[in-house]
Amino acid sequence: MSASAETIYEDSESRIITRGVKHTYIERLTDGYWQKINVIEADLSDENVEIVPLFSKDGISDKEPLSSLAKEGSVVAAINADF
Repeated sequence: MSASAETIYEDSESRIITRGVKHTYIERLTDGYWQKINVIEADLSDENVEIVPLFSKDGISDKEPLSSLAKEGSVVAAINADF
C-alpha cells in the first residue's frame, strides 16, 4: 500500500481576497474519497498583510468559534490552529 494517495481528479479556484492575500479552494478525488482543501497565501512582505493571533476576550482558555473571533476585528482570513 502506497503512503500517498493517487489523485484521480482535481479542480481548483483561486481569488484575491485583498492585496497580498489569495485564497485557493481545491477539490481532489484520491483513491475513492474526496478532499476539500482551503489554502491561504499571504505575502508577508506586503505592508497590507499582518498575521495576528485571535483570542477570546474572556481569556485564552475560553473557547469561542473562529467565525465569532474573526467578526470582531478587521480580519480577511482566519485559520483554526486549535488541533
